[in-house]
Amino acid sequence: MPTDKQLYIRKDSCKPPSSKRSFAYGLGLRTRRICEQEEDYKKHRNDLKLQLRRRGNSGKFVEGQLQKVDALSRTDVLGKNTQNDRVPLVVTFSSLLPNVHSIVHKHI
Repeated sequence: MPTDKQLYIRKDSCKPPSSKRSFAYGLGLRTRRICEQEEDYKKHRNDLKLQLRRRGNSGKFVEGQLQKVDALSRTDVLGKNTQNDRVPLVVTFSSLLPNVHSIVHKHI
């Protein structure tokens, strides 16, 4: 992927845990969508795994996320997204903040 700069977030960065968990899966989906041939996907998948390992992610975790992507076909991931009617709550992340998710659900 010539435009891929591979500047992925580090495992120890100050990001929400949910973002860190979904990062490898999202990049795997992106790779699956871009690669038309299965051989290309496998090559870029392995490159992705190596890059994520270099950024401090555990190989077991990354492999687990990429195996979820392996189970999907390219046709599945190219499907149309469904609309949702949720209103996003955008908050700047800080590890000092309380758990906003639990507070919101407590008052809904």
